[in-house]
Amino acid sequence: MTLGVGLTLATIVMFFRDVQHFWGVFTTLLMWGSALFYPVSVVPEKYQFIFDYNPLFQVIDMIRRSVIYGQAYDPFQVFLCSWSYYIFPNNWNYPFI
Repeated sequence: MTLGVGLTLATIVMFFRDVQHFWGVFTTLLMWGSALFYPVSVVPEKYQFIFDYNPLFQVIDMIRRSVIYGQAYDPFQVFLCSWSYYIFPNNWNYPFI
């Protein structure tokens, strides 16, 4: 997936040079929006629903719970991670084609 995004962005940046600056802002927002460096409990309760539908957060939270806390995977998180795989397929494996 990284190779596909990188090649696609390289092609787009050739024609639109400002995309490289937007990409930096997007990846920073994605990092802070995925609760990578902080627990989701510090986010106010009315905004925690955003994390429920973030596929990147689901993967991070599953790994965090299993490695740090020793808990099993939540079936809802496994469903969201598998759902995001079919919605955002990588360039090497298209399951619907």
